[in-house]
Amino acid sequence: MGEFYREFLNVIIECGLSECLAAFDAHVSHRQTVQSISGMLTCAGFEIADVVTDSFRMRYADGSSFLRHYFMRLGFMPAWKVILPEDAVESAFISLESRLNQVASEQGELSITIPMACIEAAKPFSG
Repeated sequence: MGEFYREFLNVIIECGLSECLAAFDAHVSHRQTVQSISGMLTCAGFEIADVVTDSFRMRYADGSSFLRHYFMRLGFMPAWKVILPEDAVESAFISLESRLNQVASEQGELSITIPMACIEAAKPFSG
């Protein structure tokens, strides 16, 4: 979701919320990687058979529709808001929505890239 996070970071900087940068970095970097998940599976006794990586795009008419999408509100919005001080959330999200709407206006849509991975693994038979 690099397109979103780039604009979110710009809003944090423009709003003078530099004290939030560490929380932002922690939020973005906490995601697991193919290597880290493969390592956990291997440590748990699984053998990796195959790894397939790809990405897909979620397309929105604008930033307003993105921020109001049920999946974003349910799965992401609470974690995004925790990055910011409580008294800055509303104004920062107004700025963020405006920035995302500007991107959508310039590009004809707001397109967000979603990375994905499928890891096939099995425990060896030990019978």
